[in-house]
Amino acid sequence: MRNTGCVCLIFLFLSRCSLRYSPFSVLKQYLETMSRLGFVSSKCFTLARQPLFSTVKRTFLSEAYQCRDAWEKRLESPILKKVNVTTLYQEIDLQYSETGSVSSLDADIFINANTKDGFMEDIEDVLIKLRRCPDTSNTFPSTHHGAIRLLLDAGKTEKILHTISDRLKFGVFPDYYCLNLLMDTFLKQGKFAAAARVGVTQMIQEDWSNQLTNCLSMYSCHMFLRNQDQVWYSDEEKTLMTPAPEPKDVVKIRIKFIRNPYFDDHFDLQDPLVLVGKTLWMFCPKINGSEQLTTSYKLLGLTLHQKWDQVMDLAKKLADSKKPIHREAIDIARKSLEPKPQPEESATEASKSAKPAKPDPAKEAKEAALKAELEVKQKVSDVLGGLEASAISEDMLAEVSSLVKEAVKLQESKLIEEQKELYTSWDKERVLALRKHQEEVMKEEALRRIDQQKLELVEKEREIFFFDNQDKLDLMIEKNEEIFKEIEEKEKFTKEIQAAKDAEYIPPDVKKKFQQ
Repeated sequence: MRNTGCVCLIFLFLSRCSLRYSPFSVLKQYLETMSRLGFVSSKCFTLARQPLFSTVKRTFLSEAYQCRDAWEKRLESPILKKVNVTTLYQEIDLQYSETGSVSSLDADIFINANTKDGFMEDIEDVLIKLRRCPDTSNTFPSTHHGAIRLLLDAGKTEKILHTISDRLKFGVFPDYYCLNLLMDTFLKQGKFAAAARVGVTQMIQEDWSNQLTNCLSMYSCHMFLRNQDQVWYSDEEKTLMTPAPEPKDVVKIRIKFIRNPYFDDHFDLQDPLVLVGKTLWMFCPKINGSEQLTTSYKLLGLTLHQKWDQVMDLAKKLADSKKPIHREAIDIARKSLEPKPQPEESATEASKSAKPAKPDPAKEAKEAALKAELEVKQKVSDVLGGLEASAISEDMLAEVSSLVKEAVKLQESKLIEEQKELYTSWDKERVLALRKHQEEVMKEEALRRIDQQKLELVEKEREIFFFDNQDKLDLMIEKNEEIFKEIEEKEKFTKEIQAAKDAEYIPPDVKKKFQQ
């Protein structure tokens, strides 16, 4: 009984530790050691092996932040309650195949009428079709929220990341509430790479007006840097990002102009460390942290983003001013500068390289650029190493964690109430939009009937006054025949000119042979 009480006290103490330490792993090691020494019963050690300890995780946001009751209440709306999801999807698909367009209202109703056990593939298909239509500019905010919320409830982590990352294809832009919910959920599940990708999404959108989102983004990116072994891109995304292999046979295509390569250093970024680095140095002034924390994240972010000139300038200022900087930031930055192992050559490639071959200018230029890059990285690493003299060993993540908790206290209840009000307003907007759409359909139908009646009246008028206007009709027929004849002659002349041009065309790689 005494042993069990001691174990409970140790468990309660360790459960209050930071996420940096796992109280359950420490408790397991403690019980294992004490069990070997005979001070703790084997029952306690068996208890530590139960799955309960591995499933309990700490998180920042409370359970109330999910607003689950308010979210499920949307299905009680008269519109969403009566709709048949299967029939609506078939109508959307038919409309897109016939007209090439999809109504943003139909897409919003279809997505929000679904459940986590519904049609996940169809939701993705509807988002793609809506993105390709002119009506994509009228997408409802509830469409973005509904798609992300359904995928999250269904546990489709990879689809969520792919959807919010490929903005051109899906057109889904999450709001603050969804970003916070996604990051908190992924952190709770230990998916630090996924949480960091959500934080990077906020950086790509260049919106840092929400303090809680900024702090969670910084925390998620830092957790990823501590767990860089986690996969950033899924296998499907890697396949899509891999360029197609060049054809063996030379294929020449006649084009009007050549588009010069362009890199915008923002939307074109794909390297995980570069994306995380840019997020760190863009968000570090927005989290209201200490000066040394902001400076440390700025130095780390610029290094990961490979902005060598700015890194050198900042390091020089820090060395001159002798301001303290976190040792962890220097260690992570220097580790990222270490040369990555190159893939080994196969036996066939080694035999080919052993043979004397003609010099390849492209290969030599690539090797020279790689050598210059390694020299620059080594120089930057040496400069960063000189800052270790004034470095401090305080925990950066603990300070960011306190900033996140402070932001949660200030904003969580406010965000919950705002989200509940949004659910109600979205339902009202959906009803008003549906009524407006019905009125427009009725108006179009009335105008179509009026146009049909006008045509019928014109036909009746022709029948009644046929003999009175016979001379005019004959003149109209003769005039139309002359017009048709002129059109045919112009088309014939145009075809003859084009045929002559095609006969004289010479491809670029063919030399014309002159006859003597």
